[in-house]
Amino acid sequence: MSTDHPAPLDFDTLRAHAIAAAQDASGNIWTDFNLHDPGVTLLEQTTFALTEVAYQGDHPVRDMLTSKDHSFRHDALALFDPQDVLPGRPVTMADIASYLSDLDALERVFVTAGPSPGLIDIVIIPHNAVDPEEQTRRTALDWQSALISLVRAHFNDVRLLATDIRHIHIATPKPVCLEGEIAIDAFAEPNHIVAEVVHQTRLLLKGLPAALTNDKAITGATRADAFDDVSALWPELPANAGDATRFEAALATLKHIKGIEKITAFALADPETGEPFDRKEHGNAGYHDPVLPRSSEAMNLRLTRDGAAVALNLNTISEELGRLEAARIARQGNRKDQSDWDVLYPGKYRAGDRLPLDATLPAPYRAFQQRQARASKKPKTDMLADYRGMMDHHLDQMIAPLGVLDQTYVRHSDINLDDPASVRHRLEMLDYLIALQGEEMPAPPIEMHIYRSIRARLERQITWRETYLAALPAYNRYSGTNHPRFGLAARLAHLADCATPDDITTDMLGLDDQMALPAPPMQLADLILPVRPLDALVIRDDTGDVLSLPKLIIACPWIVDGKTTPALFQRATQPDAYILARNRKGDWEVLFQPHDDSGFYPCGTNHSRAKVEIWANRLRKTFATLNEQAEKLWLIEDIQLRENVTDYAPATATLLLPGWTARTQQPAYRRYVEGLITRLAPAHMFIRPAWITWASMTALKPQLADWESQTGGSGMALRKAINDIIGTGDTS
Repeated sequence: MSTDHPAPLDFDTLRAHAIAAAQDASGNIWTDFNLHDPGVTLLEQTTFALTEVAYQGDHPVRDMLTSKDHSFRHDALALFDPQDVLPGRPVTMADIASYLSDLDALERVFVTAGPSPGLIDIVIIPHNAVDPEEQTRRTALDWQSALISLVRAHFNDVRLLATDIRHIHIATPKPVCLEGEIAIDAFAEPNHIVAEVVHQTRLLLKGLPAALTNDKAITGATRADAFDDVSALWPELPANAGDATRFEAALATLKHIKGIEKITAFALADPETGEPFDRKEHGNAGYHDPVLPRSSEAMNLRLTRDGAAVALNLNTISEELGRLEAARIARQGNRKDQSDWDVLYPGKYRAGDRLPLDATLPAPYRAFQQRQARASKKPKTDMLADYRGMMDHHLDQMIAPLGVLDQTYVRHSDINLDDPASVRHRLEMLDYLIALQGEEMPAPPIEMHIYRSIRARLERQITWRETYLAALPAYNRYSGTNHPRFGLAARLAHLADCATPDDITTDMLGLDDQMALPAPPMQLADLILPVRPLDALVIRDDTGDVLSLPKLIIACPWIVDGKTTPALFQRATQPDAYILARNRKGDWEVLFQPHDDSGFYPCGTNHSRAKVEIWANRLRKTFATLNEQAEKLWLIEDIQLRENVTDYAPATATLLLPGWTARTQQPAYRRYVEGLITRLAPAHMFIRPAWITWASMTALKPQLADWESQTGGSGMALRKAINDIIGTGDTS
């Protein structure tokens, strides 16, 4: 059978077929086949489009999307912008540079990709120092080390997962002098013009936008610029601090300085030799810094007015330059966004109260009012006090309607936990408010509340949602980062109802699977059970205080030398593990049953049944608290364990989770947490969960401590220890 495809129809043939089909469809109604007929026009357009598609289908897609010079113009092809098509906005090098440049100590930041995936190199230009003493301090190595540590710490706050800094360089200035000829108008002050030219050229050669003193529209960069559209902040962001195109950009900017009419032969020269820089570029860790000549040297920059040279004064130029630098530094502190000053935040509780007007006065005025009130002789008429009283009354009338607003949609609302309808309505409302932000609360298993009573479980379900709703904007902003409060690990910890480690300690009760415990001294036949069976049960109460560890060890015979077994550590969190019975003296006693078919350990006695029941609840609550405190997760990225630029697995991390507690032993809870990892982890990352034993966590403690303190070789040792634990199956 032949596989040859028929030749595509040409325009004329397809047009004839189309007209015939139209005539058949319309019967005898359509009789006009001339070109002016609208039906013919539509048919010809459709025919052309079909034949054009057939023609283009024989060509590579690249040829159809690019022009003769191989450039791609998506707007000319009626295609959407990439940022409109892609579902997210990936973090770029410019985004990282914009965030780091918000540090007051930095003037400019350049970020480039490192030699391996995930590693970046950073070049920083410190803020210009006007004070001579500050300039001297900056030559010290400890100042440079402190600045590098500051940048690294700021980067770590929003560090993208599976990324890290390889090197941070402090850019070194290369002194240059400006030469050329500038024509000024009749009203320009020449010394100020020279200072302005030097000042603006310094900014532009650092890769900074100009800030002309006569330009009233310049307000500086805000956080909104950096996070909304950083490309609009500086369209031609240079790749490094020594980019040659920056000098050419200076020429266009200097022409906007008020008083300059023309610039001729503007160039850079070596201040020592006077030789011009032919290429005007150098390494990435440096930048050109225009300087003024010494007082004994002539100014290479020549100013003319009506063709005649204008005399310049180096001392006046230096003073003007210092004033411009100081004015710019002063403006740096005022580059904040309006949202930085906004006291409201998403989900804030809108209470209808306010401070009195006097409380808004500065402290000296409030002190004066207090002294005046204590004075024995008061003025007969205090017009200022009358005015303030009138304003207080007016403000009270303005906010009075707020007190009767419906509080249904607020982030936090006190409800009656004993009313199931109120609890259900509140949970539905919180889920709705979260859904309005494009999120959906996961459905945790009942095992997540294993340490809580029914009432505490209901309260936790509400506060769990309220806290998530308030933090949701920050969670979304820092999604995919290692931010300590709102990064991936923090979000996982909140949804999994556990914690991130504020330290690496695991000091608590020791656990040992192999330890030999004393046999329970009391058997069921030895018990004197109460007449009423319900009196033997411990009614759960979570209001009691938690016991200290020494008191707990004394009260529990199943704890020997500060250790017990993991099974009993988990069993002691359950209310049905405790019963109440009388002893031979007629007193009430708390008894702990390690297994359903075992004997009992006595762990407290009193003549009052109410007091021993309180003691039993305190024992159970203490063990539940110890279990819950042990439930911390460690997100350890392989890139952070590297010893060089190649000995790590890119975009790979391990999530260490305790597997020895009462809750983490539950399969349903583990499936829930692992589902959260799949749902929240960045798509490019592989995160492997590891539910480790108490013994494994104890063994990892020294390696974690060394790694946190950045001891040499600690990363490799920690990686080996984690891989050994997972490889040998020492997980629970």
